[in-house]
Amino acid sequence: MIEMREIGLFGHLEFMESMFVDHWLALGSFPDLAPLKPDFGTIMALEDGGKLVCLGAFDGDELVGYSINVMTNWLHSVDVLMCQNMVMWLDVGYRVGMNGVRLIRETERLARSKGCGVFLCGAKSDTVMFELLPKLKYEVHETVYARVLA
Repeated sequence: MIEMREIGLFGHLEFMESMFVDHWLALGSFPDLAPLKPDFGTIMALEDGGKLVCLGAFDGDELVGYSINVMTNWLHSVDVLMCQNMVMWLDVGYRVGMNGVRLIRETERLARSKGCGVFLCGAKSDTVMFELLPKLKYEVHETVYARVLA
């Protein structure tokens, strides 16, 4: 069984690189407009400011998945601290049993432990996660549409 642990993102980036590529190839939108090129400067600033909630999924010492989230006051209500998932990935070979659910639930637990009252998590409509979230009692909060402006 894989183990979920809170991680510092920059201590694990070198182990995430191949997963970033797999993740981007599977789910990336607008590849001509937005090639894979993470904004590490902003990510580092968020982590240094205590605004990242990061979780790693490990098989022994091997990182096999991640959940990277931004924690901030909800712009709709300054009294509510929210956690918004930016990326969540689990290597294909580990998407068995309850591993995906455990990654989501552990992310929720970690966000709650940091005082978050809301967890926002997006999913593309053609993914297993899209089907899974309603079963985990997630409700549609907004629908996000995208249009390339070039």
